[in-house]
Amino acid sequence: MVIRIVKRGIGLGLLFVSLVCSSRPTIGDEWGRLQIQKYTPRRDVPRVALRSVDGEKIVLEDFRGKVLFLNFWATWCGWCVREMPSMEKLYKDFKDKGLVILAVDVRESAQKATSFWRRHNLTFPSVLDQSGMASLAFGVRGLPATFLIDRKGRLVGSAPGARDWYSPDAKALISELLAEAGPETKEADGERDVAVEAEADRREVAAEEERGVLFDLSTIAGPPVFSQGQTTVKGTQVFDLDTGKLGDEKTADLSWSEAGLTTRFLIPQNGAEFSNKGVAGEVTFDDIILSRYSSSPINGSEGERNRLIPGTLLYARTNEGRFACLRIDDNGRELHISWVTYEKD
Repeated sequence: MVIRIVKRGIGLGLLFVSLVCSSRPTIGDEWGRLQIQKYTPRRDVPRVALRSVDGEKIVLEDFRGKVLFLNFWATWCGWCVREMPSMEKLYKDFKDKGLVILAVDVRESAQKATSFWRRHNLTFPSVLDQSGMASLAFGVRGLPATFLIDRKGRLVGSAPGARDWYSPDAKALISELLAEAGPETKEADGERDVAVEAEADRREVAAEEERGVLFDLSTIAGPPVFSQGQTTVKGTQVFDLDTGKLGDEKTADLSWSEAGLTTRFLIPQNGAEFSNKGVAGEVTFDDIILSRYSSSPINGSEGERNRLIPGTLLYARTNEGRFACLRIDDNGRELHISWVTYEKD
């Protein structure tokens, strides 16, 4: 009897040890335990331009060769505030090893972000997405939201919601990304090649912006954004810049009218007015409010008469008294636009 009890006890003990061992987290599964969506294959990073609190333009391509931790947040977001101390600790531990943290303040002023930074003694950089276009490009649906970008400038994963970014799992994950190779270099001094490649990317973006093709509406600092997005206006359709809705004749600000297969006009509606800036590389909100407006139709026909070529910027004064900026993304039988409409002063 005693022998049987002992054997049974040994068996239960082995079973207990087995259960404990099987329940231990697997080493290397930090992504899963942190509930971070890992992208396989890794993705291209949206081309967005941000601004520092001092007004300096920030281009994400400049950080190639580093691991970039991109965190979208706002001062009113309690969960954002809660995770900031762990981000600060992570930054202090890994900044000298190649980690860059950018906290992207969404739709707030530089003064508000700076005041928050001083109050909480944070040392990693804060940048601004005042129009919300950068968060839109990354598909942010709520705050906070974090995106991880590897040394080669590829999007590795996304983490909606708050995390303890100084947990053992988080530190192991960042260490894993830092251990990866950066952009391939042809010279012994690889850092020089990384810098040259980043400068080439910067020049390419700048050239495209000057042509108007990739002008980033988020670079226009102004009042809070009322509505924004991208849409396609088909022939004879109408569009409301205030609500961002198609099809409501009573509130529409513009219509896209076809007078033939190659003859088309953008026509202001219900008292809205437009100003055609043309292809531009830089815009200020003062440019928008001080521009000369007209209710005349704007020619978007094929050929030399077309004043709505891709990259063209239009300023608008909506029928509800707001100001807006539109970018023509494509023009044919359908008009593809991106827009941002600002709150009334």
